[in-house]
Amino acid sequence: MSNDKITSIRIRGMRAIEDVTLRLDGLTVLIGDNGTGKSTIIEALEILRKAATTRSFTDNISRHHGGLRALLRSGAEELSLEASFEIGESRQRYSYLIGLRWEGDYQVIAHEWLEYESSGEAKAQIIMRGNSECYIRSTKLSGPFEQVHAGPDVLALIEFKYHENTNVEKIIRLLKNIQVHLPFDVRPLWLLAEQNLFHSPTRSPAMLDRVERLERTASNLANCFHTIRNRYSLAQSKWQDFLLTAKMGLGEDLEDISTPSFDKGQIRLELKFATIKDPIPASALSDGQLSFLAFLALTELANGEGLIAIDEPECHFHPGLLVRILWALEEVAEKQPVILSTHSDCLLDALYDPGKSVVLCELDKNRAVQLKNVNEKTLKTWLEDYRGIGHIRSEGYMRIVFDHDVPKETE
Repeated sequence: MSNDKITSIRIRGMRAIEDVTLRLDGLTVLIGDNGTGKSTIIEALEILRKAATTRSFTDNISRHHGGLRALLRSGAEELSLEASFEIGESRQRYSYLIGLRWEGDYQVIAHEWLEYESSGEAKAQIIMRGNSECYIRSTKLSGPFEQVHAGPDVLALIEFKYHENTNVEKIIRLLKNIQVHLPFDVRPLWLLAEQNLFHSPTRSPAMLDRVERLERTASNLANCFHTIRNRYSLAQSKWQDFLLTAKMGLGEDLEDISTPSFDKGQIRLELKFATIKDPIPASALSDGQLSFLAFLALTELANGEGLIAIDEPECHFHPGLLVRILWALEEVAEKQPVILSTHSDCLLDALYDPGKSVVLCELDKNRAVQLKNVNEKTLKTWLEDYRGIGHIRSEGYMRIVFDHDVPKETE
């Protein structure tokens, strides 16, 4: 388990968000009406991931997120995203910020900061960028600044080398390991054909490839199970334990999950049931079965670094199965932050620690997002008569158990 963690994110000037900070500790569950910023928080995490993976940053934001015209809050001059980190056993604290704004007709990186904060000491800058000037410390924190040229769409975080500061590389790795998942692409083949699409990322055979985690839309699902199966090739007891988990969502007569060779270096995902003679390929599975397999792969391959964010995990699932998925995600959240955005009362009622996990997103009178935290004392009283926050919400009393003025406590 890594000692390096993303501990919070701060978002300013993005759509309905004026200025919010979300502290990350284990499982965080975002709830609230439509249009209250839940999906914006998820998208902000994806933009932070791109900061560590995309060289032409502003160009990518334009092509994939609509640029500042689609992202910038009305009346705001700048969109800024900030992530805070704790690195190593000594929990050294760092923060990284990106600010985007208009410069004439062009969107530019107006600010970029990477700071180190030692207990009882002033902050030390590693990256300091603003007003078209950029300075970095490529060696020790006490070393001199070096003025460098970073293009208007290139982030200094990944453009330059930080030779003696291995913590910068750890921060980059944490950002790279942000996983943002929307509902998986499990459209049936008949619907794809109707849309003149003849390949499904989850149902069709895939070229055999080495993978480390589940990709968005579950496009590498077959390869994920090939990796998991190979991981347990010398420990069949662990593979049988994994199959026991799979049986919870796929049926007690499940015998095996395999990825046999298909054609020209391809593999395909198949399920073998004791009550059916021939294996069932992924192309014939239900939407819910494929989605459950994707969650199995996601949780099994979680590596304890970065964070995992999932928008509406309840899609396609029977309530009982959704609870089992939640339990698996709570287990992952013991190793790395997990963020869920949900409208499911069933999921909320099944939370192990709703007082710690649930965050309510609301709009204030200026239509700016506010994050509200559970008043655990009030919640404890209400749970004497209600199953959970989902039950309380379904009866119309949700806001009673949330504080409006008290922020979440930090250590």
